[in-house]
Amino acid sequence: MKPIRISLIEDEPDTAEWLTRLLEGAGGFLFVSRHASGEEALARLAAFKPEVVLVDLQLPGKNGAECIRALKPVLPETRWLVITQFDDGDLLFAALQAGADGYLLKRAPATEIIEAIRTVVAGGGAMSPSVCRRVLDYFQMASPLADAQSALSEREVTILQLARRGKRAKEIARALHLSYETVRTHFRNIYRKLHVHSLRSAVEKAFGK
Repeated sequence: MKPIRISLIEDEPDTAEWLTRLLEGAGGFLFVSRHASGEEALARLAAFKPEVVLVDLQLPGKNGAECIRALKPVLPETRWLVITQFDDGDLLFAALQAGADGYLLKRAPATEIIEAIRTVVAGGGAMSPSVCRRVLDYFQMASPLADAQSALSEREVTILQLARRGKRAKEIARALHLSYETVRTHFRNIYRKLHVHSLRSAVEKAFGK
């Protein structure tokens, strides 16, 4: 059985070395390339045709989500597995929206990392438990009341749901890949449609007290 071909996008040498030792020691895996920055990955990775790319999100220059978004169309058969220190909501959803097939934390047990790679190669998805919880929380956001639902656009509802969860305008902009000014414009439209003058009033009118 041929080993699974793996590329790694990781700027921390110690982490790159740890992952290499872990997977080579497990057997069934072959590292075909390693890239220390997003720019290097964008320039060189496609030539190696890996089956799985392990990608950190916090990279110098282009971040991991940007790498996934740019390289996924070039390597449509490749699976993309984020492995990072952070389960921050904005980073998580940026990676998933870019096309990541899985999202693991670096503190995950070695067996979980190995199994996650095999799972995504088989066509499944893989997430650390805390990451899965965040995804569930996101999709279980409260639905607006009927009057607000009919008055607001789908985008405006999403923005108000995120605001209700404590996200500031800049954080909402990053999560939804919008400009800060676009989010501010959405808030003005929300206030106008709901006939209110503050975020607190908008949230109460949309979701109830």
